[in-house]
Amino acid sequence: MHNGGAKVLLAGLAVVIVAGGYLVMKLSPNQTLEAGSDQPVISKPCSNNIVVVPHIEGASEFRQAFWSGLDLNCQPQAIVVISPNHYLNGIKPIIVTGKDWTISSGTVIGDQSLARQLETESVLYDDEAFIKEHGVTNLLNDLNTYYKSVPVIAAMVGTNATFPDIEELGESLKAVCQSCLIIGSVDFSHSNPEALANVHDRTTIRELQSLDSTGIQDSETDASMVLTLLIELAKANNNQGFKVDSQGCVASQADPDSSECTTYVIGSFIDTPTDTEKMTSFTFAGDIMLDRLVYHVFKDSGYEKMWSNWGKRRFWGTDISMVNLEGPISENEISDDYTSGSMVFNFPPESIDAIKYAGINVVSLANNHTLNAGKGGLVYTKKILSDNHIDYIGNPNMLEADSVKDYNTDIPLRIITVNYLENPDTDWILDKIKEADQSGRSVIIYPHWGNEYQTTANSVQVNLAHQFIDAGADIIIGSHPHVIQNIEIYNNRPIIYSLGNFIFDQTFSKPTQRGLLVTGIISTEKIEIDILPTKQVDLKPAFLTGEEKRTTLDALLQSVESYIKNDTIVIDI
Repeated sequence: MHNGGAKVLLAGLAVVIVAGGYLVMKLSPNQTLEAGSDQPVISKPCSNNIVVVPHIEGASEFRQAFWSGLDLNCQPQAIVVISPNHYLNGIKPIIVTGKDWTISSGTVIGDQSLARQLETESVLYDDEAFIKEHGVTNLLNDLNTYYKSVPVIAAMVGTNATFPDIEELGESLKAVCQSCLIIGSVDFSHSNPEALANVHDRTTIRELQSLDSTGIQDSETDASMVLTLLIELAKANNNQGFKVDSQGCVASQADPDSSECTTYVIGSFIDTPTDTEKMTSFTFAGDIMLDRLVYHVFKDSGYEKMWSNWGKRRFWGTDISMVNLEGPISENEISDDYTSGSMVFNFPPESIDAIKYAGINVVSLANNHTLNAGKGGLVYTKKILSDNHIDYIGNPNMLEADSVKDYNTDIPLRIITVNYLENPDTDWILDKIKEADQSGRSVIIYPHWGNEYQTTANSVQVNLAHQFIDAGADIIIGSHPHVIQNIEIYNNRPIIYSLGNFIFDQTFSKPTQRGLLVTGIISTEKIEIDILPTKQVDLKPAFLTGEEKRTTLDALLQSVESYIKNDTIVIDI
């Protein structure tokens, strides 16, 4: 028998098999076999038995260190590996198997009886669907080393799985697998610059530690619904926190010189509360314009093609992911007049799919093109954004209730957007800042301002930014000039005067095809900001790399170098 303790806990029917030199007696769920006895007894549930590990190959040594130190206080009746369904195999949202696995180190025994007890309307048993699923197979050698006599069943959760689907699987597991080791096989932030991935991971860890099964669904991982399931199981298990054992960033194997990596977090849900970081995370990019040449290029192939150099993983995973939407979405007919240089913009209804696909959850409407399709176009823009669960903030020509949006995140936040091309009432803005500051809210101002194509902020921008900060604003992030402008720290608060273009057809110069993605965290003690330069290649956004990235960052950060730690702006507040 397995030498892991006086009691051996296994699951299934009352049969005896011999595999890999080990005698394995399969018992009913939650039964153990007393040493020296042939009579099974009911087992107590394991503790710390719901864990998260990565399947990415570069983290294997850290997985093994975790297994060697994991104390379950019992011998698990079975192991359940829950993985994303990377290849969308099978016909149901969740697929399970209890088959045996042949691997390089021997045979990993399954448990078909136990696995079939998990079948429901949303959960299908299908051995063949798992043939190439590395979310499971990459863990099998580990499990055969550390839990050799324990049967393994596996589940794959598809991207089409809903919360009710997850609940069905969770209820089945709670009924038949109270003493199982439940493993969430999850890689975290995928193929992102390490600075951005760090913001993603801190946000995800916050949700894990606070057992937030709603917030975790927006996490930047490859299996947010797997983590959702684990949190629900942890709550049922009376766990109160999540302990991180290790975390890191694995460089791309395809491009080791790339600055991008995929992150991992290894840990377990525990019986005591964890000290959760109180923070609000954000990601901002500049102007998005989807008419003229952008419309012409993508109208037939689909707007989602514009993300082919970017992917859908950049904006996911932060509380606020925001851009300036430089024009209306309307049902008005669009003329494919991209050569005319028309300054009247109009985006087709299908453009909303591209915004949603990218994970953008907030847009500013406080700019000089939002009314280009008239009041009806503005009404339609607001409706289609709301219908797709994307917040909008701002009005193109006045200050009103929509100019202000409050978020009850961990660090309560107010965002104010304003179009300064319309000479708004600055006193009104200052009053809204003071109101938020006095109520304990952090404040981000997103103004549309400045001179086009000028790389240095003008005196009006500087004076306004200083007034905003003196009134209590925490971060100023600007748009409109269509080029990157300088940054400043004033009274211990950051000002990014212009993000430049993010997606725009101003291909006549290099500066108008460059921009910034700004990501960061506001916590109780610090403001942390990372600035990631971007470019457009054939109207498709991508991160700058190599020498141009370094040169751009050095030029921007030089004026605030006393606040820089490893390219991150860190301000104690």
